[in-house]
Amino acid sequence: ASGVDLTMDAAAKVASQAVAMAKLSAQVIRAAGSDERVELADEPVHAEKTWISSYDIDPFSVPDEEKAGLLADWSARLLAADGVNHVDASLLT
Repeated sequence: ASGVDLTMDAAAKVASQAVAMAKLSAQVIRAAGSDERVELADEPVHAEKTWISSYDIDPFSVPDEEKAGLLADWSARLLAADGVNHVDASLLT
């Protein structure tokens, strides 16, 4: 599960979605006759931490027009491929 809203409420909703997805996956695995289990590692809470991915270009410095053009180009390339009959792309500003 993932999201773009960085509020605590949104994070709680995404976490709930992840738990629901995990429970559904477990049901599917059991229904398939597998006894395979996933065991999560004991991991401490990392409160008050900030995680920043490295980047070469600051995405906030790229004009919206350039981002939209890139999405349009990628969409056109996808639609030109065999087996692709629709594309859905959006730009959050």
